[in-house]
Amino acid sequence: MAQPTYFGVDIIEGKGVRESDIRSLPFYAFWYEGAVETERLKDPETGDIYVPARDWITFCQLFILTGRHRNMPLPNEAAEFDWEI
Repeated sequence: MAQPTYFGVDIIEGKGVRESDIRSLPFYAFWYEGAVETERLKDPETGDIYVPARDWITFCQLFILTGRHRNMPLPNEAAEFDWEI
């Protein structure tokens, strides 16, 4: 049974959310950039790749509240980068 979560992506049978469902969202590349270290599990029966629900929910909450993902530098850290072009 599917349980709804953020952005219309469902948690599937307690396994997590399908990466293919996230891929259908317009900000998939942004999510992927922040999900570099996110665990992914492959369902041996279907071949679907799942992201743990807790990781998806944590990403969504941070994204909604701040517009950021976990691998982005904090605003005070941005000053440390050399932005000269």
